[in-house]
Amino acid sequence: MRSRPRTARRATPRWDIVETLGVAALAAGGWTLACRTAPTVRVESPVPAQASIPRALRQPPYDWGLAAGVVLTPS
Repeated sequence: MRSRPRTARRATPRWDIVETLGVAALAAGGWTLACRTAPTVRVESPVPAQASIPRALRQPPYDWGLAAGVVLTPS
């Protein structure tokens, strides 16, 4: 039994996905515009900047970086 040859079907766009991608692009553009045009907020702190950190922050152990690299690196 021979199978019928497949006819080339014309690729039509999936409008539900195209609309969703368009809305996402508009939202990302609006967010970028809002972030670029927003005024800078200055926070007045009662504590001077030098006194807010009493000592140098310690470095995390190197093993955490290795573990994070192993977990986050795609295999």
